[in-house]
Order: sequence, then structure tokens, then C-alpha cells
Amino acid sequence: MSIFEIAEHFFKACESGEGWDGCAKYCIPDATFSAEASGLDALGTLKEYADWMGDLYDNVSSASYKIKGFAADETRDTVLAYAVFSATPKNKEKTFSTNYVYSIEFNGEQIIHVTKIWNDGYKIWND
Repeated sequence: MSIFEIAEHFFKACESGEGWDGCAKYCIPDATFSAEASGLDALGTLKEYADWMGDLYDNVSSASYKIKGFAADETRDTVLAYAVFSATPKNKEKTFSTNYVYSIEFNGEQIIHVTKIWNDGYKIWND
């Protein structure tokens, strides 16, 4: 598989709330994670982030994502994924949407690091 295809499979598993169980086969066991979002400060491994995404699904209903762009830079072993995540928190009646980008880095056919570019304080609340 190409890094593009691997990144697509990883992205789908992560964004569908499958947690590390669904993501691990695409990553090295000690893959790292970073973000400049205060809500994700404590997370340093991709396993922690994937499980955080899985836990998110316990607190929301009607969660979904829409991919806006997906591109591979084979020279730099990196895939960029731009998407919009939408969900309704269980304690709210309104749905929110939020934009984010993943920079997914590879060594061969395995993910070694993911950076999430996301302003976790900015959400668009829908009626």
C-alpha cells in the first residue's frame, strides 16, 4: 500500500472512534503525537490520541467527519488530511463543527508521528 492509502485507512479508523485497536496496525507501537491545542496538551503518543478520539464518541451523538482535502508528499514521507468534524455533545441540543488538519509522518509503510493542527477553542455551533 502507498502512504496515501495507509493514511486514509488510519484516518478512517481514528475519526470513526475505533481507538488504538483500530489504528495500531498502521503505526509503529511508540508513534508520537503532538498538537498546539490546550485540550490535547497531555497527550504525547498516538495511542493516547487514538484512545482519546474513541472516548470522545462516548460523549457525543451523531458524530461524523467530512474530508475536505487529502494529499501525499512522497518525497517527505508525509500525508496531509484536512477535514471538518461534527457532533452533538450528549448534554447539548446543538451540533458543532470544527476544522482540523493532520500531518501524518511515515517511516516506510508505518506512521511514526501525527501532528494535529486544530484550534480547540473555536467551534461553529449549528442550529
